[in-house]
Amino acid sequence: AKADVKAQQKFHDECLQPVITAAKAGQCHLYFIDATHLMKGTFWGYLWCFVPTPSGRQRYNVLGAYNPITHIIETVTNTTYINSLSVYFER
Repeated sequence: AKADVKAQQKFHDECLQPVITAAKAGQCHLYFIDATHLMKGTFWGYLWCFVPTPSGRQRYNVLGAYNPITHIIETVTNTTYINSLSVYFER
């Protein structure tokens, strides 16, 4: 709702599109990357009773990378943490 449409268009035209063009030409690799940290246990948005779950903050971490040119998805998973070293060393 508060997106700056002009700034997004400028980023697309000046930054993203040249990289997409280079990736299609085989000059570089392009990945869109994101991580998620899934909580172990059951969580309900609406619940009328208590559901017991494991104690603590156990998580299952997933780092995903998608290459829109080759349509390849790569993942790294662990139960410790995801940070910049995870991206570099676990690949």
